[in-house]
Amino acid sequence: MKVHLLLAEAACLNADGTISMLRAGISHIWGDPPYTLQANLVVQIETDAGDQGDHTLEVRCMDEDGKLAAPAIQGGFSAPQGGGSSTILLGLGFAFPKGGTYIFYCRVDKQLQDELRIIASKGKPKPPKGSG
Repeated sequence: MKVHLLLAEAACLNADGTISMLRAGISHIWGDPPYTLQANLVVQIETDAGDQGDHTLEVRCMDEDGKLAAPAIQGGFSAPQGGGSSTILLGLGFAFPKGGTYIFYCRVDKQLQDELRIIASKGKPKPPKGSG
């Protein structure tokens, strides 16, 4: 089983199983504290034949001190016979009280599968090189 986390400003699942995303790949939140996060956490799960059946899923966001930065999200999913892919969209809406690094951890059946780091800091984003 492989799990991949991606943070996007907005995301939706399409009828054909694809995902439409807006401003995907967020890894930095700029501004002043508290740092508000309104986004979708995209959890992409790839399973194989050995993963068939029901599984538990847990996502936690921790600060640099190892404390929960938001309530843990728990749920489950079922891997089809022969394997396949599944996508879970989690709508997030909370604020980080201070600047620093925060990490989203995703566990399936209590085993760490992926993590996503996000940095909250003061200021405004710098334009990419070569623009303007």
